[in-house]
Amino acid sequence: MTRGAWLLVAAIYGCLAGCVAQGDAPPNFRGGGAGGAGGAGGAGGMADAGGMGGSAGDMPSSGGMGGSGGMTASGGMGGMTASGGSGGSDMSDASAGEGGIGGGDGGMDGEPSVDSTNPDEFFGDARCDALRALEPGAVLACEDFEDVAVGALPGAPWERRGYPNEGDEGAPLLRVGEERAARGERSLHLSVDDLAEAYLRTTEGFPTEDNAHYGRLFFYVAAPISRLESTIHWNLVEATGPGMQGDQSFTTLVRYGGTYNDFVDEYVWNYEQRPRPSGFEEIATGDGHALELDEWVCVEWYFGPGNESRFWRNGAEVTQLHTEPPVEGQDFSFPTFEGVNIGWAIYQEVDMQFEVWVDSVAIATTRVGCAR
Repeated sequence: MTRGAWLLVAAIYGCLAGCVAQGDAPPNFRGGGAGGAGGAGGAGGMADAGGMGGSAGDMPSSGGMGGSGGMTASGGMGGMTASGGSGGSDMSDASAGEGGIGGGDGGMDGEPSVDSTNPDEFFGDARCDALRALEPGAVLACEDFEDVAVGALPGAPWERRGYPNEGDEGAPLLRVGEERAARGERSLHLSVDDLAEAYLRTTEGFPTEDNAHYGRLFFYVAAPISRLESTIHWNLVEATGPGMQGDQSFTTLVRYGGTYNDFVDEYVWNYEQRPRPSGFEEIATGDGHALELDEWVCVEWYFGPGNESRFWRNGAEVTQLHTEPPVEGQDFSFPTFEGVNIGWAIYQEVDMQFEVWVDSVAIATTRVGCAR
């Protein structure tokens, strides 16, 4: 494994080791303390080691990850390379979008192209009905939130998931609102602070043929978000399925999210199991692209045979996040996926509120694209 990859994985080891299992959360849900700031690294060099994290608390599932020696009860994080991400594209808010469903740069009979990278074609009216007509039988779930009452959540095939549970202290806000939308007038608004997961989950159509599916959503993260010396690991989408090692059962999660701090600001592919089985080391790789703020971003993903993952941003594939085993020298295998969670999660104790909106979510057996 390269030094840069070790640093990236080390940055998220402490943050995810204390995460709860997919089902009900244990009563003492606490993550490890945030690590200290890594020293500045020279060009191509390695940053100084970061400070040790705090105690991981009395988590029943697992402690934070230590170094190569395996798991410890500490949630600390090592230093990180001083890598920066490139700036995001300058995409306008949905109110300025001009692209209708009939636009496009090569679709047959006026249909929008699945490969479109033109943001003018991304926004405008809601398109779930049109997508179902374009891909009959291929769309497992599509939600544009237009038919959901403000302040409510969509019904079947979606259900709320996350932690803390709704009604408990610190539970994240998760509701449909009209503050902004990528398409139409409504979107899902998530207000999430530290150590919280706010997801909508669908199991519609799962498990799929060949254990393969595509997904697409738009998301918007409002600035300002202050940068911290410690790592923030955020997550946007995860496909989940069961696993077993000996007599220990666990949930495998294959994710696309990112890390955000003074040292590492990028999108990340992540492979996690919880509670962590003996000998498991979490796997991650990033793309060096900074999280966009105050703009709608279209992301797509694919999980399929051969344990392959692919990722698109604003219609263009991100090859750095196209993964097949081994990743950084580590082997892995996908579970039989039973569903997908979309939303927002933060896995550290940070005094910070993330305001996030998600819109035009589609899960399908063929690629959806950003213009459809």
